[in-house]
Amino acid sequence: MQARKPIDFLFFILLACLFVFICIRSYTLGFTHDEAYSFLNIKKFWYAQFLCNANSHWLNSLGMKIASIMGCENNWQLRWFSVLCSGGIFTLIYYWIKEIPDTAMKFFAFSVACLNLFALDYFVMARGYVSGMFFEILALGLFVNSIKNKNFNSGRVALFCAGLSAIANFNFFYFFVCFSGVYFFISYFKNGKSFLKNKLFYFDVLMALGFALLVLRALLFIKRCSNDFGLGYDEFVPALFSSFIDGITYKNIGMANNTLNNWSMVLAVLVFVSAAYGILKFSVHKNRLYFFASIIYLLMILLLVFNHTVFNLPYPYYRSLLSLAPLMVILIISIVQYVIPANLPGKVSVTAVSIILAVNFFTNADLTFTFDFYHQHDAKPAFDLVQKLGGKRVGMCHEHFGVYINYYQPSDKYKYPFSGVQLNTYDDSKDWIEKNKLDDFDYLILYPPYELKYYKKRKISFTGVNVFPVSGTVVLKVN
Repeated sequence: MQARKPIDFLFFILLACLFVFICIRSYTLGFTHDEAYSFLNIKKFWYAQFLCNANSHWLNSLGMKIASIMGCENNWQLRWFSVLCSGGIFTLIYYWIKEIPDTAMKFFAFSVACLNLFALDYFVMARGYVSGMFFEILALGLFVNSIKNKNFNSGRVALFCAGLSAIANFNFFYFFVCFSGVYFFISYFKNGKSFLKNKLFYFDVLMALGFALLVLRALLFIKRCSNDFGLGYDEFVPALFSSFIDGITYKNIGMANNTLNNWSMVLAVLVFVSAAYGILKFSVHKNRLYFFASIIYLLMILLLVFNHTVFNLPYPYYRSLLSLAPLMVILIISIVQYVIPANLPGKVSVTAVSIILAVNFFTNADLTFTFDFYHQHDAKPAFDLVQKLGGKRVGMCHEHFGVYINYYQPSDKYKYPFSGVQLNTYDDSKDWIEKNKLDDFDYLILYPPYELKYYKKRKISFTGVNVFPVSGTVVLKVN
C-alpha cells in the first residue's frame, strides 16, 4: 500500500494540471453561439423563451444567472459552474484510479477517462453537459458505496444526483430512468413485497416521479412551443459509436468514412462484449461499479432503440451522447483490466494505447479551438478589429451574429458600439435579398464560404482588412 502512494500522487498532479488547463481555457476560449443564447435568456429572463427551447440547460442557466446578478459577465465568470463540476469529476476519477492496483492500468484509465478533448470542450463551456456527467458519475459512486456499506441514505442521495443529472441536461433523462429502475430493484423489489411497508420507499418514489414529471413536462412544453428536437442519426452504429471515434480524433485528423466505420464497429463490439462480461462474470471480477454500469448502459441502449423504433426519434450523437460517455469509459477500462493479462505483453499493449491517446491529446490540445463551435473561434478578434477601425454599421454572417446579438450586446460590460446586422448567405428568398444591401455597411465580417450571391448585384468593391487563419473569418471594408 505504501509503494503505491508516489504513483497516486503523480496522478493527483496530472489531474491538477488538467484542471488548470480547463481553467485557462475557460478564459481563453471565446464565447460560443449556444452559450450566448443561454446568456440572452437568463439576462433578459424571458420565461417563455427560457422554457421553450432545449438550449436552456437549467442548472447551467442558474449558474449564469447568479454570475450575471453579481455583475460577473466575462466568459470565464459565466462558466464557473461548469469549471466547478469539472473539478468534481477529476476528483472522483482520482479516487477511482487510486483503487486500480496496476500502474500500467492506472495510466490507461487516466488516458481513456481524461484525454478525450471533445468531452473536455464541455468541461469548459457554460452548458449542461459537464454538470450532467458530474452528477451521473456521483450517482454511480454513491450507489455502489451504499450497497458496499449498506448505507441506504447514500443510495437515496445517489437517486437525487441522478435526478439532478436529468435537470442539468435533458439528454441525461435516459440515464436517470435506467438508474432509477436499477435503484428500486436493488433497494426494494428484489426483497419481495416487504418494501410496501417501508415509508422510505414512498419517499423515493415521490422524489423519482417529481424529477421525471418535471423533465417530461418541460420536454412536452418544448415540443409544443418550438419543437427544438430532432438532431441525431437514424443509423445505430454511426450515431452511438462513430461520434465517439470522431470526437476522440478531434481536429478531424482525416479518417476516411470506411476507416471511421470500421473503428466504430470495433468500439461497438468492445463495449457490448464488456457489458456482457461485466454482468455475466460478476462472480469473477466482483466489481460492483462495472456490474451496474454494464446494466445501466444496456438499459439505456434498449431505451434508445425503443424510442427510435416506436416513436421514430433519431439516435443521439456527438454532444447529446455525453450521457453515455462515463458508462462507456467504465466499460472499456474494466474489460481491459480484467481480460488483458497482467504480464509483460499485456502491460506493453495497454501502455501503447495510453501513449497513443496522450500523443493525440497533446497534438490537438488548443486553448481557443472547439470541435463543435470552431465557427466562433475568431468572432471576438473580428469584432475588436472593426471597433478599432471605427466601424458604425457592420454586416456579419449568422455564425458571428448569434454571439454578437445574444452575448456582447445584452452584456452590461462588453457591448460593442457598432450596429451589427445579420447577412444572409443561405436563404435565397426575395425578402432576404431585398432586406439588406451590401452598400448599407462600412464593414463586413464573413465566415467561409463567403456566399453573397443572394444579394442584388451592385457596383460595389471591397478591401480586405484581415483574414483570421484558424476559422477563415475575413473582415472586409466596403468601398
